Amino acid sequence: MAALYSFRYIRHLRLASRAKILQTGLMVAATVPAFSAFQAGTLSNSTAAVALGVSVAATGVLVAISVFARQIVGKMTLTESGDALVVSSLDFWGRRKDTHVELGQLVPLTLPAPEDVLKPSLLKLHCYHLSKPLLLFPRHANISDLSRLHAILTRSLSTSASASAPA
Repeated sequence: MAALYSFRYIRHLRLASRAKILQTGLMVAATVPAFSAFQAGTLSNSTAAVALGVSVAATGVLVAISVFARQIVGKMTLTESGDALVVSSLDFWGRRKDTHVELGQLVPLTLPAPEDVLKPSLLKLHCYHLSKPLLLFPRHANISDLSRLHAILTRSLSTSASASAPA
């Protein structure tokens, strides 16, 4: 089961996701002493408001990064039977999460030639059972078999590879 698609910077994204969790935790933890100092009267209103604003902003950025990171495909592998993909992405905590996607659940892309997979910097892969699209970055990925990946994304597989997948 060799990977058809592998995003080069998934480890960097994982590190950024985990660092953002740590930074948000530290900012929220720093808000507690700031609020205590404000209650004691040793901290001005504007300084307390800045501390609270930084905590809220850090939390908002954490949510945005985690939503974006969950959509990025880190690795895409065809199963042994050839009727489904194992799509790996990151969860909220930066851990790998595998999702099994049957080939019949993919919305086909319109890419005339296998080389056209590499042209866009972002491909949105829609699945009928997923609410958000999966994001592929072909220019920043290692693609082991370009023609096979093209066949999967356009659903133009040979009958032996997709005998159980609906057309």
